[in-house]
Amino acid sequence: MKTIFSYFFFFTSLLFLMGCKPDAGREVNTVSDNDTHSMTLSGSISKWNKPEGDINIMGYFVAPQFSGTIDSKGHLEILLPDDFNNLTASAFAKADSSETLGYALEIPNAQETFANTDGLVFDGATVELALAGKNYGFQVFQRSEYVTTIYPTTSAEFIKQVITPSVNKAITGTYYYFIYSEKPVGIKGNNSTQQLFSNENDESYDLSTVYEVSIKPGWNTLKHEVKEITSSTDAKYSASSRVLISTVHDLPEPMLWVSLASQKTAL
Repeated sequence: MKTIFSYFFFFTSLLFLMGCKPDAGREVNTVSDNDTHSMTLSGSISKWNKPEGDINIMGYFVAPQFSGTIDSKGHLEILLPDDFNNLTASAFAKADSSETLGYALEIPNAQETFANTDGLVFDGATVELALAGKNYGFQVFQRSEYVTTIYPTTSAEFIKQVITPSVNKAITGTYYYFIYSEKPVGIKGNNSTQQLFSNENDESYDLSTVYEVSIKPGWNTLKHEVKEITSSTDAKYSASSRVLISTVHDLPEPMLWVSLASQKTAL
């Protein structure tokens, strides 16, 4: 029997990171709503040393769906289509029918998607939310072969720490991700929890997670920002102590995209 595997927003350990900043005067990242239910992302990655490629907007164990391109100069454009919940559900159903897949894929609801929400004002907790891309980024393929993943973030160092949490050296920064919903979802408030710096010691710290989330039907841009860091008494470990999760109308300009060559499998 297959183990139930909900397509939560977990992080996985990846192998290699290359930070890429937009050149001065080059086109910067933009987001525009074509209509209520579709979104276009565009921008540039400087120091792009790969040929042109296709961008996959799906993730996890499903077949790629290419809805974007990046050229040899690092210019990228991604179209996030409408009806993404149904597209995701169909892709999951096809994957679940395979005898080789050891999990059953399910679109998570809002309550499953967001952590540390106990006691907060939470409207639409059972609404299903579909995430574009994989691990908050978008895979790039060349001639049908995976080559790298690109992430919208404030620094290469920050996204590396986010997706390799075993490093235990937190820094401040921001990454962005894109969620499709068919119904509104709202989360407001501040939740504080105690966390361990590491399983290697018993020292704990307070993690404050602030939510200012107002998800509308269609595509939504979410910002995950680590605003403050705390360190253990021996300064061996550091961790995020204050995190803001919010919906935003526009990405910043200029927007930094980084390229991360990763393992081909995740989760």
